[in-house]
Amino acid sequence: MSSPHADQLVSSVHRAILGGLLAVVGIIAFGTTSRALGSGQFVLGLVSLGVLVGCIFWVLSLLEEGLKER
Repeated sequence: MSSPHADQLVSSVHRAILGGLLAVVGIIAFGTTSRALGSGQFVLGLVSLGVLVGCIFWVLSLLEEGLKER
């Protein structure tokens, strides 16, 4: 059996890894949004903007969950 401290550490590491991956996806989505909207490709721009907003909310929820654990 694992201890509660070890479970909390694993949960924190998983949140950190997921947050980092979401940050990378968000940065890519931001670049895609700005290029697509600048060149008149509005559908791609709106889809990538949706991905960017989703990443932001997901990272914020991960941060909120981490703060609740403490």
